Amino acid sequence: MKLSIACCLAATVALTAACKDNAANDGSDTTAMGEIATSATPDTMASPAAPSLSGKEFADRVAASDAYEIAAARLALAKSRNKDIRHFADTMIEDHGKSSADLATAASAAGLAAPAGPQPNAEQKALLDALEKAGPDFDRIYVDQQRMAHDQSLTMLRGYSGNGDVESLRDFAGDTADTVEGHLEMLKDMAEDAAEQGNKPS
Repeated sequence: MKLSIACCLAATVALTAACKDNAANDGSDTTAMGEIATSATPDTMASPAAPSLSGKEFADRVAASDAYEIAAARLALAKSRNKDIRHFADTMIEDHGKSSADLATAASAAGLAAPAGPQPNAEQKALLDALEKAGPDFDRIYVDQQRMAHDQSLTMLRGYSGNGDVESLRDFAGDTADTVEGHLEMLKDMAEDAAEQGNKPS
């Protein structure tokens, strides 16, 4: 009888120790898996929200964007023989010229001075330089740049139209965002046409 009790106690102690070991192992495994999951998360997933722009900052960025778009379109008209790209470039000159005029009106309504003699920023100047130097790949490079630039512009316009601090510029941002969306649709159609011809922009 004493032997049976002793055996039971020994088994109980062994079982308790095993459970503790398993719990410890489970905890370390969970920690390790958590570390792996965290390290595998792309940096973009944790990117902070873009800071809000003041009315002047927004107006300056739009003015620089318009200047870049018009300059790039003029290069496209000078260097491309593709009728779709030339039509798109004509549209860019017209629409971004109108955007600059509308921006000046909206800024004036808010008592802000419209940017005088706006110029592309440093990044945009580098893009224009790449277009200047482009050879046979000009059309592809131009379309790639336009998709990137319009995506960025749309994000900025939508953001300011929802959270901007100047009412007239918010209205301008909402209206102009619709135009930019139209440009993106044109670029999408151009890409689909190019794909059918075996020359899809990357």
